[in-house]
Amino acid sequence: MRCYSDPMNAHAKAESYKTKLLRGLLKDFLPNLFAILLFFGGLILLFSAFTPAVKERFNILKLIIPMPLVEFSHQFAIVTGVLMLFIARSLSMRIDSAYYATLSLLLFGIIAAILKGFDYEEAIILSLLFVAILPFKRLFYRKSALLSNNFNIKFMILIALALGVMVYIGFYSYQHIPYSDELWFDFEEHPQAGRFLRSLPIMGALVSIIFLHRIMTRGADGIEKPTQEEMEKVGEIIRTSDDSEAALATLGDKFFIFGKEQKSFIMYAVRNQIWIAMGDPIGDVSEFADLVWKFREQADLHAAKVAFFQVSEKYLPLYLDMGLSLSKLGEEACIDTENFSLTGKKMQGLRTSLNRHKRENIEFSVVKRENVPEILKELRAVSDNWLTSKEATEKHFSLGNFNEQYISQFDIAIAKFEGKITAFTNIWQTENKEEFSIDLMRYRNDASHGIMEYLFTSLILWGHDNGFKTFRLGLSPLSGLENHPLAPVWHRVGNSIFHLGNDFYNFEGLHNFKDKFNPIWRPRYLAASSGLGSAAALLAATRLVNGGILDFS
Repeated sequence: MRCYSDPMNAHAKAESYKTKLLRGLLKDFLPNLFAILLFFGGLILLFSAFTPAVKERFNILKLIIPMPLVEFSHQFAIVTGVLMLFIARSLSMRIDSAYYATLSLLLFGIIAAILKGFDYEEAIILSLLFVAILPFKRLFYRKSALLSNNFNIKFMILIALALGVMVYIGFYSYQHIPYSDELWFDFEEHPQAGRFLRSLPIMGALVSIIFLHRIMTRGADGIEKPTQEEMEKVGEIIRTSDDSEAALATLGDKFFIFGKEQKSFIMYAVRNQIWIAMGDPIGDVSEFADLVWKFREQADLHAAKVAFFQVSEKYLPLYLDMGLSLSKLGEEACIDTENFSLTGKKMQGLRTSLNRHKRENIEFSVVKRENVPEILKELRAVSDNWLTSKEATEKHFSLGNFNEQYISQFDIAIAKFEGKITAFTNIWQTENKEEFSIDLMRYRNDASHGIMEYLFTSLILWGHDNGFKTFRLGLSPLSGLENHPLAPVWHRVGNSIFHLGNDFYNFEGLHNFKDKFNPIWRPRYLAASSGLGSAAALLAATRLVNGGILDFS
């Protein structure tokens, strides 16, 4: 039996595909077009307000409208025009409140154009734009504050230039009128020139208020902090996870997005309109593919971009399928704890260090979390001494910090000398003993030389005895980047910094220290938009780590 395709059905499918394609193109194109038209609409209002009105129309207007109303309408047109310039970018970013604000401003602009000088041409242009935008509410779906996304250097420069040109045109238009202080209060002889001068401080004040508002309110706009119920859900997922880095979720400086069945989550923070996920998703792997797209969709609703910081090679296809680019950040030292041994020539240095510290009566032990409150005061003293001696500040986001509530959640590995704690690290560990790792690493400045080497060696042996499979010793930034002439620019620059940047950070020394433990080096990446998007995401993540955190207090 032969099967024949239905040509009419095939034609209908083709038409349906073309229709969907056209709708998609319009969806991408129209908001940007409306934004451009709104921007020019604002310029038209400002140009009209900064230049003399048509004399005949103005004379007729004076006969039917009180001058105070004309004065108010003129200044109102200035305010409306400036706001149109600022709202244009929010309109292009498809923000729902920008749609309503645009329609309101267009109506205000139409009224102001008529009342300030009977400028019906402007009123017609703004009316046409109003009618054009009105049916397309569905294109503006993002939830975000109206001016939350306007702090963009290029856009601000554009607005500054536009306003500068308008002011210049205003002064040029009234250059034939001699300036005097009385002109500011002239409502009779040169009312339009006086009106222009009076509009300048109003415009300056409005622009300054918008700038200051944006600077002072930059943050995770419209995102709610985690509830107690969500934190409990996070705790449940962490307990079943085989990723020890999941413990970062307990720091209290991140937001969360959960998988469909609430069995996984992404932890993230927000900086400069970039939602930065810390590491790979945590929890049930079967939810990860949908979860990363959900994360991107939620960021898109807030007109934000996404980035994934310090992700492993395990889930790279997820990020590539999202259209993100990968930049190598360095390599993480991972140790096969099950087969770890201090025998052999390569381990001689660690054996020597371990034996020397034992002879010096340095004692290693692991304090269980339930007993940590008893030693918190001592741990605080060690931490404060370390921060002072290193002239360091607490880190955030990808690293823990000394917060007593946070520290008390973990077992603590300590090194004691004469009954006094001289070094410690808190231990992240998975309940299935798949892996464990370290977070804070603090020691006193008068501690025995090589104390951390001793502490880590002892901790790895403890992990071996307690059945852990892998020990994660942390990231070595910029290690493993290619220096080949054909390698990406970031790799060549990072490689040079790794070898030559000891004046501000001992990258190579840190790598050599971790290499003593004979680790397996695993790459870590930044997944973000290509080009400058990756640079912006890396800068934002760095600022989060160095203290640009979310304040949930």
